[in-house]
Amino acid sequence: MNIIYTEEGKKLSCSAFFEELGTRLNDTAHDRTSLKFSFYSAHDITVEAFLQCLNSTDAGPQPPFASTLLFELWQTDDTY
Repeated sequence: MNIIYTEEGKKLSCSAFFEELGTRLNDTAHDRTSLKFSFYSAHDITVEAFLQCLNSTDAGPQPPFASTLLFELWQTDDTY
C-alpha cells in the first residue's frame, strides 16, 4: 500500500474527521452533550491516512484488517 500523502493531501483527507472529533471532545469537556461514545467506520486506506495525519506511521504495510484507532478524553481534576 505505502501511500505517502503530501501535506495538502493530509489536510484534505483528515480535516473533516479531526474537526468532528475536536467538536465532540470540546462538547463533552464543556458539558454540552451527554454523549459518551462515538463510533466511526473506515477502510484500511482511510485508517492509514489518519495515521499519517497524526505522524504515527512508518509507511510500512497497510493497517491489518479490523484495525482500530481509539481517541479518549481524560479528566484530571478540572482539566481535560
